[in-house]
Amino acid sequence: MTLATQLILKHGNSERADSKGSDELSIGDAIQQCPFFDVFSKDLQVTIANYLELSTVVAGDKLFAKGDWGDFMGFVVAGELEVFLDEGRDRTFVAKMSPGDVFGEMAVVDDLPRSASCSATTGGRVIVLFRESMRKMIHNEPELSMLVMLQVARTLSLRLRSANALIAD
Repeated sequence: MTLATQLILKHGNSERADSKGSDELSIGDAIQQCPFFDVFSKDLQVTIANYLELSTVVAGDKLFAKGDWGDFMGFVVAGELEVFLDEGRDRTFVAKMSPGDVFGEMAVVDDLPRSASCSATTGGRVIVLFRESMRKMIHNEPELSMLVMLQVARTLSLRLRSANALIAD
């Protein structure tokens, strides 16, 4: 069982489609708060909600560890996450993820182990797209899945440009 699945089961907090949680935030509301979905029409936002889950994270929760098999990507709705390499004294900070940020996106593109770890630094909410849901979307909604992959490619491209700039400096 993956850490993401354990996290969802541990908190019993996974919500699908437009169900409301204890804080009355629906997946539809959460989607509208994430810039990743801004290019999606309202109809496509409603459709993609059926493939997503909304989860609560608690400060200190490890969403995944470097070397884990990646089976999901996520979108920060509320709170903050930290992406880092290694553990303990050798821990190397990679990025802080805030509301609107995308994390773990390489997991829906490749079948390789995670290249970094990710933990919640505060409590919050995340939208999760599991690899299996992405595969179902590819089969059932090819136009929608192409738009998701285009947005993932844009995200990866921006991160690569940023890394290139850091190396050049």
